Amino acid sequence: MDNEQEQSTVPIFNHLDKIYTNINDALKMKHEPRYSSLKKRFQQLYGSAPQFYGRAPGRVNIIGEHIDYCGYSVLPAAIEQDFIMAYSIVEPDELGGDKIVLANIDSITYEKEELSTDPF
Repeated sequence: MDNEQEQSTVPIFNHLDKIYTNINDALKMKHEPRYSSLKKRFQQLYGSAPQFYGRAPGRVNIIGEHIDYCGYSVLPAAIEQDFIMAYSIVEPDELGGDKIVLANIDSITYEKEELSTDPF
C-alpha cells in the first residue's frame, strides 16, 4: 500500500471547538469538564495522561431500527449525547500490552475489565 491508502479516514482534531458547537458557553460549562474528568480518571488508573481521545456521537433512527434490519432505508440523525474514550497504546511487554483494559468513569457501577487481544 502507498502512504495515501494507509492514512486514516477518521478526522483528527486538537481542540474541542472543532467538534462541538459552543452554544451558551457549552465548551467551558459542559465539554471541557467531561474531558478533564476522563483525563484525571485515566491518570489515576494508569499513571500517565492518555495519548488519544476517541468520540462517537449519539444517533437515533427516525424511521426505526426494525426497518434497517429488513434492508430498507432509515433516516439517522445525530443527537447531542456522545461517547468519549481515552486511550494509550503500549508495547506488549509494557504494562500488559497484550490485552485491552476497559475502565469506566463510574467504577462503582462498572468494574474494570481486561480483554485478551488473542484472536483465538
